[in-house]
Order: sequence, then C-alpha cells, then structure tokens
Amino acid sequence: MRAKDLGLASCHTCGLLLKLPARGHVHCPRCGSVVHLRNMLTLAEAGAVVLPAMPGFYHRPQRVEDLVDFVVARVLDALGVEHALVRRWATPRPVPGTAPWDEGEV
Repeated sequence: MRAKDLGLASCHTCGLLLKLPARGHVHCPRCGSVVHLRNMLTLAEAGAVVLPAMPGFYHRPQRVEDLVDFVVARVLDALGVEHALVRRWATPRPVPGTAPWDEGEV
C-alpha cells in the first residue's frame, strides 16, 4: 500500500508527513509551505520517478557518509544498478533465542 492510497503526502520543504483533505491545498503546520500534489501527478504521468533524498535509520548509520551511501544506494536501486553501499534487508525469519530487533539483518 502506498502513502498516496492512505491520503498521505510529504512536505517538500521540511519532509513532514501530512494527512491530506479530499480537495484543496494543504499548508504544512511545521514550515507553512503549500503541499502540491498536482506537480507530482504531472511528473508521474510524464514518466518521472520522484526519489526524495530521505535517509533511513534502520541500518544504524554511524557516520554522515553512511546516510549519504543509503540515499545513493536507493537511487542506484531505482536505476537498476548493482552496488554494495549498504547491507541488504532480508525477509525476517524468526530464530529461537534471538532478539526481535536482530531479525532481517544480513
């Protein structure tokens, strides 16, 4: 399920996740920017892929370079380029005697 299917959008200025009304413009409560869905729809219809530079923290980055590598890895994934910048996430398989937060790491 996509965020759009749930009526959610991200502010392009500050990244805050917002619940969208049925119609009209939404102003971000954090920074005041107008959240535009029409621009993203127009781009998607033209074949563009919108890839926000939003690093993840579930891979436990230790340095700023780890965050940069994560974002670059997502771009390379979208382009279909093989890389070894970050460890891949695997489907969690419960293993008796391990902590739940260790599941899925390879």
